[in-house]
Amino acid sequence: ARKDAYAGVNIFNGTLPETSIESTDNPLSKVDYEITDRISEKFHKLSVNAELQLSVLAGIVNLQGSGKYLKEDVLLLLRKGWT
Repeated sequence: ARKDAYAGVNIFNGTLPETSIESTDNPLSKVDYEITDRISEKFHKLSVNAELQLSVLAGIVNLQGSGKYLKEDVLLLLRKGWT
């Protein structure tokens, strides 16, 4: 990680000393890449449970950061009339 924040919230109460930071190389990373226009497929691939899906679709959850693209999909879905 490069930031001491999660979901926009600082998880530490102050600046960390340099001695508490350790860098480790990661020689192998796996990335799955899939293209779909269906929001139901995106929810499935991200393992989003039904309760959270409903909250996202109802606009109860404010999506930010890397999840912001789902908000755009929801707005598009609403414009199309849930088809």
